[in-house]
Amino acid sequence: MTGTRPSERLVAVHPGPATVAAGAPVAGDPTEQQGAISPLPDRGSLASARSAMKALEPIRTALVFTSEGGGRRPRWKLISFLLVAVLPSLLALIYNYGIAADQFVSETRFGIRSMESASVQSSGLLRGLGVADQSGTDSHALIQYIQSREIIDQIQSKIDLRSIFANKDADFLSRFNPKNSIEDLVDYWKKQTDSFYENSTSTVVVRVRAFTREDALTVAKEIHALSEALVNDLSMKARKDSVQFAEQEVLKSESRLLKAQVALRQLRDKEGILDPRKNAETTLGLIAKLRGELTLAQAEMQSQRTFLAAGSPILGVLRTRIASLEAEITKLQGEVTAASGTSGADTLSRVISEYENAEIEKQFSERYYATALELLQKARIEAERQQKYLATFVRPSLAEDALYPKRTRNALTMIAIFFGVWGLGLLLVSSIRDHM
Repeated sequence: MTGTRPSERLVAVHPGPATVAAGAPVAGDPTEQQGAISPLPDRGSLASARSAMKALEPIRTALVFTSEGGGRRPRWKLISFLLVAVLPSLLALIYNYGIAADQFVSETRFGIRSMESASVQSSGLLRGLGVADQSGTDSHALIQYIQSREIIDQIQSKIDLRSIFANKDADFLSRFNPKNSIEDLVDYWKKQTDSFYENSTSTVVVRVRAFTREDALTVAKEIHALSEALVNDLSMKARKDSVQFAEQEVLKSESRLLKAQVALRQLRDKEGILDPRKNAETTLGLIAKLRGELTLAQAEMQSQRTFLAAGSPILGVLRTRIASLEAEITKLQGEVTAASGTSGADTLSRVISEYENAEIEKQFSERYYATALELLQKARIEAERQQKYLATFVRPSLAEDALYPKRTRNALTMIAIFFGVWGLGLLLVSSIRDHM
């Protein structure tokens, strides 16, 4: 074999029945090793070793290349390096710089504000008292809405999202399959829209990616419009709920007042008296006057009896006058109060009692109605203070340059992954060979 290069061939190395003991010279070895021969293992150990080596023979066959002269050459490292690291890296470069479609971004920034939070923040009480900002909670709820299926359905009813995300000019790995389910569209939507809350500025940031500038702007505008409509609807509902109780109290008090007024009017119509207390005062005044006249008549009667005979006509006239006055007084007293043993259905005292009850009910209803109106006014003022609105800081705009994909970053990341996988595989294979 002098002067000629030995041809390489794949040889599987495994023990056989003629295994040479350690320390014996090996045929064809350029050097001879001297030493004592170690004791041979028993037959059971040899059988187990043969079985293990036979099981590992395919692995050693694939991993070990030898030449006819016995020199081993790790050619598999080069092949694995090309297949696992170099080729995928080339494909990653080709995809990122030659195939991946441009994606444009339209961004909008807005926040949920209220009159109350603005006044508290301006006065510095929010930080001093450690009160949590309600706008942060509302903003997180709005972000959940932007990432939900509901907003997708609402936008889909206006524009065709499937056609936008399934743009024919986009590459096959980036575009959406329009035949996929709505759940797949929701997952794809979450990848193409990035919405988050900035604590430092208390604003919601929404970024929309699409394969054309116009589509990105259209979708961003729809998100902004629907978000504003949602905030307005929630604010209107909260405002309505806050004043609903006060409005119901006003209606109840108004109905009660109307009933009291009707009852008082019906009582006046029934008795034919506008104010029975004034009538009673007039009657009592007349009774007092008649009592005075009766006293004078009785005094004159007594004086005349001293000078006149019992059958005198003057005394008869006085007696008649006294009887008439007493009868009139009794009659007027019967109109004011009921005598003992009578029902008193037609007396002024009964009318006055009913009138006073109706008047008290009317006055209480008026005060109740005035209080309800005052509470309603306060509720409306409080609702105005707590009213929320969408404050837009950055409106959606038309992009000029494509911000995605991040070609260099993606390519370097993929290359690092491929080389890392190859390195880990190389370490694993080396570990397996060391234990054979």
